Amino acid sequence: MESSLDLFVNNEATGQLGKENRQFVFNYHPVSPEDRFVSLTMPKRLSSYVSHGQLHPLFEMHLPEGYLRSVIQKHFSKLTDTDDFGLLRLLAPSIHGRVTYKRSDTGESNHNNSVTLNDLLHPMNKQLFQELVSRFALKSALSGVQPKVLAQILNKASLSFDEYIVKAWGPEYPELALNEYYCMMAIKHAKIPVPEFYLSDDDALFIMKRFDLNEQPPHPRF
Repeated sequence: MESSLDLFVNNEATGQLGKENRQFVFNYHPVSPEDRFVSLTMPKRLSSYVSHGQLHPLFEMHLPEGYLRSVIQKHFSKLTDTDDFGLLRLLAPSIHGRVTYKRSDTGESNHNNSVTLNDLLHPMNKQLFQELVSRFALKSALSGVQPKVLAQILNKASLSFDEYIVKAWGPEYPELALNEYYCMMAIKHAKIPVPEFYLSDDDALFIMKRFDLNEQPPHPRF
């Protein structure tokens, strides 16, 4: 294999995904139990799951799109492959869920020069979103084409880090932050549970706390 990733289901080693020439190959570990499948469409079997020319849909859905994808490719194209498999390897440490990935060269998180929620709500720097993207792009395994980033924000009360999805708008997505904010307000007024969300003072940033990694049942996704 040219390169590979170890796959885990519920934190249990399950198989390996690799790239060879223009083929993407997934193999289950022989000792992996039948119920530790990566997908209902990919049950355990002895033969390989081979996809020609593009990642299997299950793995492709973890890739960023649009703005975030272009930023990552621009920043890392001179350092490593930034095709679909290269992007998946770059983002592997930040992909959470039932299926997770692991590579051997995962680095440590860096929380120097921490950002607080107050910094986002009352931005003093018009380039704040671009700075967030530069710092957190590789921790942002987010789908969707809109400009967004998954930022790690310092909680001053607990001295821990919470994750917030931050969206911004530009010429291609005018008033994006306002649109997201008022849509969420409408849902909230309809008495539907929503995650914690905010709008920055300058109306440039929509900020929503990550809610899918919680010991409590998650809120519905919108």
